[in-house]
Amino acid sequence: RASADCSLEEKRDEIVTQLFAVLRRLYLEAYEHKQLDGSSLAVLIEALSSGEEYLAEHPLAEATRAFELELDVLLYELPRVQPWWERSVRAIPVVGEIAWRHALFQRTYGVTEALAGFVHAHAELEHACAGDARKLSVISAAVAPVLGRAKEELHDHRLRNWSVITLQLNLLTARAANEMKRQRVHKLAEGGDLTDADVAQICAVIDSTMYSIDTVRYALFAPSRFHAMLQHVLALGHTAHDSYAQALARPAPELAPPSIVRALSSRSQHTKPGAATGAGGAAAAGHDGAAAVPEASQSLPGDRELPAERPASLTEEVDSEEARHENQHAGS
Repeated sequence: RASADCSLEEKRDEIVTQLFAVLRRLYLEAYEHKQLDGSSLAVLIEALSSGEEYLAEHPLAEATRAFELELDVLLYELPRVQPWWERSVRAIPVVGEIAWRHALFQRTYGVTEALAGFVHAHAELEHACAGDARKLSVISAAVAPVLGRAKEELHDHRLRNWSVITLQLNLLTARAANEMKRQRVHKLAEGGDLTDADVAQICAVIDSTMYSIDTVRYALFAPSRFHAMLQHVLALGHTAHDSYAQALARPAPELAPPSIVRALSSRSQHTKPGAATGAGGAAAAGHDGAAAVPEASQSLPGDRELPAERPASLTEEVDSEEARHENQHAGS
């Protein structure tokens, strides 16, 4: 029971058959919600039927083989090989690139949609069977490896034609989000939050959006325009990255010389004690007015030389001024 393969008892209980039935229901729901078109649904159902038939014809086989065969048949049925005429179309001047990209988009769209539908349905199995421990054990043992392989196939498919597949995935996401809005509107209407007139008006907008999405899918110039837009976005990203790299490569600014506070404090050590207050005021002023100066023994051009002595306080300065005026009056 703890091995990675399904036991015979689990097959008798038809757990794997029930899982295939859940997958079929998920495929049909995706088709009804406009997440799959008819051709993609047909390929997925054919691959699913191959897995069911294999399990019925080989009752003692591992259940993992049934899910692996499902994915193998899906990959075999999808048109993944580029036809010879696509390269010839691309060589046509002026319109060749546009026509080739459109043909590539239409050929690979079914592959992207089918692989995305396969990954989504098998990932939803765990949520659909959340209350059954036996089914969850089978999913972990038999379905999880196949799901990981399908994700790798979708990733490789996207890397081969990244701009076209990115546009396709965006369209699939837009369709799914649009359908989720429709379901939300109907739930609000059932709860009495929206009237019939509101539902009709909102659903008309949703239908118009869905029509626009389908129009982009079949538009001739849509793949080329999206490719050009992605190139522009990548070019902007490279420009910003280069600017950031250049900023990081710049050398760090050199350290500034000692501040004027240090210079004045060094100079004040050689002045008389009575000039301490004046030197301190000059140091504070110099600290606010200038960022940095050379050493104390040097001077900047245009700097005024500090006086040797200044009044120690404002009172002494006033007294000296009064004495000067008295001497002038006495002389007169």
